Amino acid sequence: PVRPIFVKYSSAYFNPAHDVMPMHIHFVVLLSQFSNYVEVWQLPIFEPNEYLFKTHMKKGQEKWEVYANAVRSCMSDISKLPTSEASLKNKIECKTQLFGRKYKAD
Repeated sequence: PVRPIFVKYSSAYFNPAHDVMPMHIHFVVLLSQFSNYVEVWQLPIFEPNEYLFKTHMKKGQEKWEVYANAVRSCMSDISKLPTSEASLKNKIECKTQLFGRKYKAD
């Protein structure tokens, strides 16, 4: 079982979740805003059961994948935020293209 927790930022100009820029630039831009608002949501413990696996399992999926997708979907529905297929590898490639040098996982 897991307890899903998510963070929502609502700032006028700069979203603190933009994580592809270098930390020192991120920090300066973040502090240059007059205010930064954050909401932390803690959801109830999400415990898998056989009904979840029976009704949501697709061919070739393992139980952990069904469980992860269900938690992700629940968090997206409650937060009203879209899901993203971006991986850490995608973010590193984006950062490399933006700043012209090789990056590794932080």
